[in-house]
Amino acid sequence: MNPCIEGLFNDSKRMGRLTSGLPKAFEMAALEVPKGNPAVGILREHFLTGFFINEFGEDRVTPMADGIKRGFDISVCDHDLSIKTVTGNAEVKVLWTVDALKIGIEISRDYRPECDIFLVNIYWGKEKDSIFYIPVSVQTDFREEFKDNYLKAKVGTNHRGIAISNDAMKVIKEDNRVLRQSVKWQLSGIDYKPHDRWEKFWEDLQ
Repeated sequence: MNPCIEGLFNDSKRMGRLTSGLPKAFEMAALEVPKGNPAVGILREHFLTGFFINEFGEDRVTPMADGIKRGFDISVCDHDLSIKTVTGNAEVKVLWTVDALKIGIEISRDYRPECDIFLVNIYWGKEKDSIFYIPVSVQTDFREEFKDNYLKAKVGTNHRGIAISNDAMKVIKEDNRVLRQSVKWQLSGIDYKPHDRWEKFWEDLQ
């Protein structure tokens, strides 16, 4: 278990800063891109990476430069961490591929968890357990327990990768080794214009 992340969950003041900021940050992310655009997930990841840098220091948080050939997003206190954000109980993707054959045979058979997961479930208009820190050891245990039913692959032209099955994720999130925190997901109606910063960019070049 990552001691920095564990310390964060055990500190109500520091955790309160995250839980109060997430709804506004994710509301801003939703205004940045058209509705339904998967790029919103990248923006949410950037918001969380910024939080970790602010919280733990730039010397202890390293964003990964390669966004394709890796299974994690950042390193926090020398521990690799995969950031996942989904609306409601949508599937949590752990691998991406365009090879349908590999999805059905090789990847689902050979997959092994490699890093901790920092998962945020978004429940607009509700207050629920929403932030989950899932150590790689927990994922590994349930990977062995569920075996071939651990992953769920969609074969086809728009499968968009491989996810942890809903059945597996449900029991993972209930495990007592998983750290969790509730969030009140309230929209603020913020007056946020995403193009303002780019307008300012061009103004500053004049």
